[in-house]
Amino acid sequence: MNTRIPYRNALSFLLLALFSLVLTGCGAGGAGSEGGSDVVATLSWQPPTENTDDTPLEDLAGYRLYIGDSPENLKKADIDIPARDENNQPVTEFHITSGDVFQYSDQYQGGSGTVTVYFALTAYNSLRIESSLSEVVSKTF
Repeated sequence: MNTRIPYRNALSFLLLALFSLVLTGCGAGGAGSEGGSDVVATLSWQPPTENTDDTPLEDLAGYRLYIGDSPENLKKADIDIPARDENNQPVTEFHITSGDVFQYSDQYQGGSGTVTVYFALTAYNSLRIESSLSEVVSKTF
């Protein structure tokens, strides 16, 4: 009898338990990650290292960003964050630009009013199997 947890379930459970985000506010004026937009926030995280069955997580391929106007209304952004950078170091942060937020939030108008925008990440493996969402964080603009 096979009692191992399927990989997708193991990855999802691990990320719910250990994959948390920190959102740091940034002022306008910095160079952004896309199209010269200003960096408005930075997400940072500690990458997962093992599956829920205590086996090493060896094929983490990247992360996907979700942005929305409520924790229940997150949209998958067309932003693919690699698990490792050009120096083969783990990627542990991502700069969110005003353009990113504008594109995926129906309420964000780039400073014309107060709106809270929500962010979350998923991790995916080399087979592109995506985990459950991380903790949801928010920023009010």
